[in-house]
Parts: sequence; structure tokens; C-alpha cells
Amino acid sequence: MKIARIAACLAALLASSAFAADRLEAEGATSAYYMLKPHAAGLREKTGVDLVVSPVGTARAMLDLIEGRTAAAVVTAPLADAVEAARALAWSEQGRVLDSKAKLTYTPLPAIDASGRMLAIVTVGAPPQQFVRTVDYLATAYRARPTALAEGKR
Repeated sequence: MKIARIAACLAALLASSAFAADRLEAEGATSAYYMLKPHAAGLREKTGVDLVVSPVGTARAMLDLIEGRTAAAVVTAPLADAVEAARALAWSEQGRVLDSKAKLTYTPLPAIDASGRMLAIVTVGAPPQQFVRTVDYLATAYRARPTALAEGKR
């Protein structure tokens, strides 16, 4: 009887870990948080990635990324603008010049909301596999979606 209980507990533990999503935490622009929020369930279901974006703003997300306090930043601006925002924040908060020699990788995402606003994930070095799965999922989901221009609307 004891062995059966242990086997049942072990099977339940293995089953729950097989269905657990890879938790992927990033900081980002507040607008990026709201753009990605409606897609969280589909992303988790299709890829096994649980993307959690903390809405701290582009400048804070980039500063934390460059200084190693977060693994990724989700931004709604070009890379140069996002880095400049981090420099301005470092100067205004601490009176220091940001040393940004980190090799940043800017991975654009498809436009996922009606505004068509740009969205990208920035990492130091190559993005982790979970981010690659996220980008692939969003690109596939929105490649098939018709745009207003393709439908003939202006």
C-alpha cells in the first residue's frame, strides 16, 4: 500500500511538471505589457512559455538589462531610442554616465495590436530559447491575420 501511494505521488509530480510552463520574466514598457497580456494564454498553451512582463517603462527596463538586473527588456521603440532612454535615466537618477558596452540583441516582434505599434525583445547576447519560441508563436499567429491594408481598407 505504501509503495502504491509513493508511486501515485511520483506520477502526479511528474505529470504536473510536464504541464508546467517555462516561466519567462522580463521588464518592459507599460504599453508592451498591455499589448502582450491578451496573448499570454495562447502563448502558454501553444509553446509552454509563461511570459510575464513587469511594466516598469522602457528606460528602467533597458537600464536594468544593461546592468544585469533582468534577463530581457520588452520595448516599443527602436534600439537606439531605448538605450538613450536608459542613459537619460542613469544620468537623472544617479548623475552618472551609463557604460553600455553590452552586446545587445534586438529581436522585433510582429505588430500584435490594432495600432501597429512596434514591439521588440532586447537581450544581452543571444535570446534564450523561450524568447525564440515566443517570437515564433507571435510571428505565426499574426502572419495569417489579415491587415486593414490587405483587406482594402484605408
